[in-house]
Amino acid sequence: MFKNMRLHPKITFAFVTTVIITAMIIIIIANISTNFIFKDFVVQYRTVRLEQWADIFTVHYIQKGGWEGIEDIFEEPGHRRGRGGRLLPGDQIMLADDGGRVILDTRDPVSDNRMLSKTALAGGFPIQVAGIRVGTLFLNPAAPQGTLSLEEEFSRSVTGAILGGGVIAVGLAAVISLFFTRKIVSPLYRLNAGVKEFARGNYKTRVIVDSQDEIGKLGEAFNFMADSVEKSEELKRNMTADVAHELRTPLSILRGNLESLQAGVIEPDPQVISSLHDEIIRISMLVNDLQDISLAEAGKLNLNLLKTDVEDLFNKVFQTFQYEIFLKRIKFEKNVFQEHLILKIDRDKIMQVLINLLGNALRYTPKGGKIVLGAEIKGAHVVINVSDSGPGINSEDLPYIFERFYRSRKEYPKKDGGSGLGLAIARSFIEAHGGYIWVKNNTQRGSTFSFSLPYTASQSSE
Repeated sequence: MFKNMRLHPKITFAFVTTVIITAMIIIIIANISTNFIFKDFVVQYRTVRLEQWADIFTVHYIQKGGWEGIEDIFEEPGHRRGRGGRLLPGDQIMLADDGGRVILDTRDPVSDNRMLSKTALAGGFPIQVAGIRVGTLFLNPAAPQGTLSLEEEFSRSVTGAILGGGVIAVGLAAVISLFFTRKIVSPLYRLNAGVKEFARGNYKTRVIVDSQDEIGKLGEAFNFMADSVEKSEELKRNMTADVAHELRTPLSILRGNLESLQAGVIEPDPQVISSLHDEIIRISMLVNDLQDISLAEAGKLNLNLLKTDVEDLFNKVFQTFQYEIFLKRIKFEKNVFQEHLILKIDRDKIMQVLINLLGNALRYTPKGGKIVLGAEIKGAHVVINVSDSGPGINSEDLPYIFERFYRSRKEYPKKDGGSGLGLAIARSFIEAHGGYIWVKNNTQRGSTFSFSLPYTASQSSE
């Protein structure tokens, strides 16, 4: 049943149960303490009375030179009432002489042959005169008048007070817990409603966060997740539109040319055939890029891992863009912080990553600018950087720059770029190698694309 309860009654039940258990524990402890205190009082009271009577009997023994006439003590005025050395109703006083014979008993008749054992005498109070034991006193006092009733009354009062306080505490706990649990669970109810609405496909759903506690952090996490999912869904929709757009142009060209050929408007000369072939290649490249990304994200991309010298890889990338670098008078630098730095990688795929990154750097670096291609060892990874002196990237574009078909509206307009898959492919290839890729704007000007690849010293030792 407790499992099926809602959180609100669960917390209320926990509060009330805690108060009830606490009250019961206090009642038990109070009763035990009260009984112990009153019992200790009775023992102390008996001891004081016993000492008082022992003093009286000692004085009598000294004055009379023995126990003769001891019973006359109780005939004296005032001895049967009052306190101190006076006999109270219900008291029993018994006195034995030095031989153990009972010579006085205020409750039972005394006979000449009534003797106490050594064990019984050991439990009595010794009466000594000049260091010699002359008798043994026994006192079984009645409880002080009103003592037991006082103990019971006090115990009942404490128990009643605690019970009354417990009832009040339970009521207050119920009211307070209802108030606070409502404050606690209200954000959870809102979050639950938001999750259900989000699950129905309303990705604009957000929850109100009005606290900074754990529940508030949970609400913030939900809103952050909703933002990410909404952005992802937007990118997916844009990707579908972009794929359709990228395919529409070459397909329209193919369709127009083929219809013209069928109508006899144009002749199937080599130039027309070559144009059709170029469009087919363009479509094939787009499809292949999308397939590579899908395989990489699914973890099914085949990697041909071979030991590759990083500096040799840099030289080949430089040769690819050497003419363009010359035309734009770009200052190109290569920085490899270790000779013969060997990585076990898929050479072709990392080459494609470098071509994509260096191609972007050249596209947005103005004439006379600077590009730096570097590599350095950081722990168990080699970090490769491609830094340019271009305009940089808008801060709002940085989190999405590696998404498929994503282009900045300013620095990365579509007319200046390709299909918008280059950086997405780069990220897929790097992650397939077990690395990471990121980008940041430089302090002065331009941006730096960086990616890491797993590295061990044994890879370079040959």
